[in-house]
Amino acid sequence: MELYIASGTHVDSDLKERIHRIENAIGEPDVVFMEGDSSAFSIGAFLTLIKTFPYAPLVIAAATFQIYLFTEFFGRIVSYFGGESSGRDQELAQNLKNKYRIKSREVDLDLSQYINDNRLLSSVINWAVVIVVFVSVWSPPITLSNIVFLLIYELLAGYILFLGFLALVHEERNCHFAGVIADSQEEFENACLITGETHHAGTARFLKDEQGISVLNPEPESLSLVSKTFLTIYEFVTRLKSI
Repeated sequence: MELYIASGTHVDSDLKERIHRIENAIGEPDVVFMEGDSSAFSIGAFLTLIKTFPYAPLVIAAATFQIYLFTEFFGRIVSYFGGESSGRDQELAQNLKNKYRIKSREVDLDLSQYINDNRLLSSVINWAVVIVVFVSVWSPPITLSNIVFLLIYELLAGYILFLGFLALVHEERNCHFAGVIADSQEEFENACLITGETHHAGTARFLKDEQGISVLNPEPESLSLVSKTFLTIYEFVTRLKSI
């Protein structure tokens, strides 16, 4: 199986160019591998967030903000100024699925299940940070400005925890991506993986010794400054885990 990794920042207005690069690399794809192969607005997605919130309120708040405000809302702003699409990876995959009448396959871990499997640890860390932030920044009286101020600080703390959580599971996710692809190699000849830039090289690394799979672009052509920063943090956390 030949695999082309179509990585990006998850929101990109120029989907036609990304499709063009995929077609130049492998011709007609037989399958689209992707993370997040479901609608963020599905009932299941909402129920998952609600069920997981008690165990990781700050992480879920940050993830919700990231998904619905940045990816969904910002994606539509990109669409408004950039043209024909919302710019999201899901739309890129849908365009390929419609054009070639193929299916997509989810490669990511169920991150909510990861939290549920570690409920006690997640709850202790998240609620401890909630309390610490509250004690540190709250000052009476109860006013709208004080509440907004508190929520902003809680959300910032949530982003730090969210980033730490993603760093902890980063290599595990890359390994899982590669495992799903490797298990599917006999079904397809030409495949593409739509994923974030930070997963590009890691997933390719896990696939390099896999017989029967040729990764056409094991390294991304370029990385955004944000992706470089995240990868530096992820690598640092991975080293700490190995100690």
